[in-house]
Amino acid sequence: MSCPTQPARHGPRTVQKLIAARLSHDSLPFRRLDLIPRSVHSADRSMLPLPLQFIIAMIAHAIRKRMVRRNAYLLEDVRILREVYSETTGRKRIPFTDEQRRRLAVKGKALTPQEREECCQIVQASPLLAWFH
Repeated sequence: MSCPTQPARHGPRTVQKLIAARLSHDSLPFRRLDLIPRSVHSADRSMLPLPLQFIIAMIAHAIRKRMVRRNAYLLEDVRILREVYSETTGRKRIPFTDEQRRRLAVKGKALTPQEREECCQIVQASPLLAWFH
């Protein structure tokens, strides 16, 4: 049985004591922390200074522009290679081995449908997904 000098741990009197202690003047530092919303309080510590955010955004924009230019070049490169292949062999379709189909399918599956429409130059999007098992 419980000892008469110790109150029950989870009884209503314990809850009342916790509420009373939380609202008393002795717990003033805790009340100040509770008045500040947690989202604002934690966001101040994790935010980077504005000049640093600006520099990071400028670097990210420059990297993105460079990648767009590289991607455009690679797409045009593939178009030219297809034209040369068609002119020299007289075939429009390029024969692929099973390993090449698998590699294209794995890389193509990771793209969004819009990216597949923009990027897939050698193979159409529908056969590309059909190859992916």
